[in-house]
Amino acid sequence: MCAPTAYAKARGAYADYGGYKVDGEAAGMWLLRSPGDYSVFAAHVNYGGYVSSYGFNVYDDNLGVRPAMWITLK
Repeated sequence: MCAPTAYAKARGAYADYGGYKVDGEAAGMWLLRSPGDYSVFAAHVNYGGYVSSYGFNVYDDNLGVRPAMWITLK
């Protein structure tokens, strides 16, 4: 689970204000690169931190994205 940043929320990212919390902040959802159950769906991580492959259209611009990894170049 994660909470969307203030920037993401200002851009319209969904946040569950009724239930799931992360460090006191409303939890959010984000898209994955994996396809969903139908051609217009993408797999995503829901408010509770579970992967789902059904329910969000790839054209929905209210779902966030997250980096797959952080790389430190020294």
